[in-house]
Amino acid sequence: MWYSSLEISSNGNPIISIPNENSNYGSEKLFNFCSYYCPPEPCKGDFDNDGVVGIQDLLTFLATPQGQLNDCSEYDFNNDLQINLNDLLNLLSLYGTNCSTGENILGALPEWTLDCINEYSSFNTTNVTEIIDNGVCKVGPPIYFDIAGRKVNEKGDLAPGIYIIVQKWSNGNMTTKKIFLNS
Repeated sequence: MWYSSLEISSNGNPIISIPNENSNYGSEKLFNFCSYYCPPEPCKGDFDNDGVVGIQDLLTFLATPQGQLNDCSEYDFNNDLQINLNDLLNLLSLYGTNCSTGENILGALPEWTLDCINEYSSFNTTNVTEIIDNGVCKVGPPIYFDIAGRKVNEKGDLAPGIYIIVQKWSNGNMTTKKIFLNS
């Protein structure tokens, strides 16, 4: 089999690229690279193993230091080798989950929880505007641009016209919407 080139990528980022002149039928190239695979937890977020993701699990998570990891951790919900606000938001989206049924048996998170997180932990949840069911949430207010690409004041009323709205999400994605305001 003859290849014109070979490229190996991880998470969409090229790691190794072998152009045609280096690929030779019958030759062998060896490359060392590492990859992290974090096996799924049996019940993500249930750190005390009582079968329910509850307040005790949240407090356990908040007692864990934030930052870069060298290996897998049950506190790293999105397997990006960091414990940060995204992992906290994932845990909050699981609050109340019964591990055996997947149902929410505790209801909504108590109202005092976010205030407590902001006051007593190094996580800052003040820019979270909405938690979505799949664990992804909007982070911060949307940013408004006019049709010429200039940022407009999102605090005041917008004049009639066409606007682009950019929204940041906890998983690192950004979405854009085009709206038309009439009268």
